[in-house]
Amino acid sequence: MFTCTKQVKSSHDKSKVGKEIVAIILQDKDFWSRCEHIIKVSEPLMRVLWLIDNEEKSAMSYLYKVMDKAKEAIKTKLKNKVSQYRLYIWVIDARSIKCSKLFSYPII
Repeated sequence: MFTCTKQVKSSHDKSKVGKEIVAIILQDKDFWSRCEHIIKVSEPLMRVLWLIDNEEKSAMSYLYKVMDKAKEAIKTKLKNKVSQYRLYIWVIDARSIKCSKLFSYPII
């Protein structure tokens, strides 16, 4: 995409921002590995959102079960390296606590 004739001749490719984007994608050796890392972490969470959106079950216990599965999937995808998954699990747990407090308040 970034090396095809149409793209190289476009005005977007010649702009400062366009040149920066091309440099990142074509020259930054860590770009694609970081993209892969993001996908490994976000895919299990997207599955949770899909399940919640498509299922008739709305119980919090069901949500916690699928979130636990998502956390395990993240750990597995990151090869059980604590240094890589620790922050993601911490954020998920912190958000889960806030979410459970929100749903525990009575609706007036």
